[in-house]
Amino acid sequence: MLTCRNHEPRSIRHEPTLAELVVFYLPEEEFSKGDTLNNDRTLAPGPTVSILDEYHYRLLLERGLPDHYPLPRKYFPVEVEAAWKQWQEWGKYEHGETWRRNVFDDIRPLKRHLNLWEEFQIGMLLGNMRDTAIFYSKWKAIGLREAKHDVDWTVWKVVRDMPKAPEYFPYPIGCHKGIGHCTYEGGPCLGKKIYD
Repeated sequence: MLTCRNHEPRSIRHEPTLAELVVFYLPEEEFSKGDTLNNDRTLAPGPTVSILDEYHYRLLLERGLPDHYPLPRKYFPVEVEAAWKQWQEWGKYEHGETWRRNVFDDIRPLKRHLNLWEEFQIGMLLGNMRDTAIFYSKWKAIGLREAKHDVDWTVWKVVRDMPKAPEYFPYPIGCHKGIGHCTYEGGPCLGKKIYD
């Protein structure tokens, strides 16, 4: 059987952002849903108006603890709450929504990697005989079809060349210091605090 040369995706880090929690624990079809910007693009920016909003926060809490959550059960709601407060705090700044979008756009490509890894885990390691047979049949058919039409085997090439998620996420430097305006000129920042 052919095996992927891809590595296990990185695990969620301690004190994750709301974007990380959404990507790791919600289905991809939920990313584009929401109560604010995803439905009404005319809304003014602010702490509660974002690409990820209270809809995603409620969904994380309603779905409860994921099976592959790395910490004890009692910490999941605490992490979700802390990530939500941080997300709202970022929205209080002039460039807060741009910052939130950048953080989300940086982590979003990891979802495809997570989905493939979960499929490989079930099909090759954790699933029963039926799961393994289904997995093997599916990927064998894909491989044969690609071998027939394409010398490069595009699906395996996509998996192999999939971008690795960053090991860290940039945090604003200088934006929360002094009199409330950003003094950092080395890259993106949240700007001046203009919302309550």
